[in-house]
Amino acid sequence: MLKLDTVDLRIMEGLGIYGPRNVTRLARKLNVSPETLRKRLRRIRSQIFLYTNVYCTNLGLKKAVVSAQAIPGYEQLLFDCLKMNDFWMYVNRCYGVNEGCFGIYGIPKDHTLEFEGFISELEKLRIANDTKIFWSTCFQQVHARCNWFNFKDAKWIFPWDEWISEIPTETT
Repeated sequence: MLKLDTVDLRIMEGLGIYGPRNVTRLARKLNVSPETLRKRLRRIRSQIFLYTNVYCTNLGLKKAVVSAQAIPGYEQLLFDCLKMNDFWMYVNRCYGVNEGCFGIYGIPKDHTLEFEGFISELEKLRIANDTKIFWSTCFQQVHARCNWFNFKDAKWIFPWDEWISEIPTETT
């Protein structure tokens, strides 16, 4: 299990705020040397999956969120098939009642029909059923924050009740 300390979480938070492209700038903002930052990033990346969020719309891509239930016995084949093209950004297995896979793709906007055909073919080949594609121009991830981690107890904390109580006061 990865042990995170304050500096590690500040690095992860900084990546979300400043982006991953300029290590020197991020190191300066975090008041650590660039070499220390690189070493910590290598250690963190070797133990957990870090990714960046690219604004696909500006690149002429549409985001596709795919859900596919595997035919029993074909779970790994479904996973492998969903990673066959180079447009996937994230693909993961899902376990439980609807065992299968979940994926996020950046598809060139002029090739959405071909992608839909690719996903449809998984059902025709009896590798998956109940496939769904949800198209989105863009959505953003929530970046980890240091104040969401209790270092004393080494646990993530989320003040759900506080956040929910703020909803009625938000303005549009």
